[in-house]
Amino acid sequence: MPDADIIEWACANLDKSDLQECARNQWDKRNGYTKADAVRATIEEWYSDFTEYPESLRELVAEHCIIVPVYAYVHSGVALSTGGFSCPWDSGCVGLIWCTFDRAREEYGDDAQAHERARKYLIGEIETLDTYYRGNVYGFTIEDADGEHVDSCWGFYGSTIDECGILDHIDESLHDAARRAFDDIGQDIDVSE
Repeated sequence: MPDADIIEWACANLDKSDLQECARNQWDKRNGYTKADAVRATIEEWYSDFTEYPESLRELVAEHCIIVPVYAYVHSGVALSTGGFSCPWDSGCVGLIWCTFDRAREEYGDDAQAHERARKYLIGEIETLDTYYRGNVYGFTIEDADGEHVDSCWGFYGSTIDECGILDHIDESLHDAARRAFDDIGQDIDVSE
């Protein structure tokens, strides 16, 4: 966020001793380290994540960024979500994914839907990462009757063969064999049968 906004927030919301602590953190002015940088550094020291920020600071950040909380469920694996999980013991907010309004305008234009498109993109990034963490990333290798490599491709994300896109990359005559192979991941399928 702009330096002026963070300084204005600090002056309005921090007491004198907190402002003095921020000033002590302004240690390297020669390299362009500003008062705003000192406030940011102090905030990073005080709070482990965005959810701990005072409401006034969260509101200020939200004036400049599209922010989506990221939740994790960790129990014999990791699952990520932007909507949270019902288990209070093994899940919680682990961070944020965000995009500045300026970046959203650069990527998606300056219309009313730009922020929503950026938000959907951020949510999609977490969904892709969740798919990766769950181990739902696949590939294929096609060999001829002599065991010679014919084709291969990796990096297909999804929990089903129809969803992940493998079928879009292989000849239609191999679709049934690919479906059987997907059902028995890691097994060789002889298509000459």
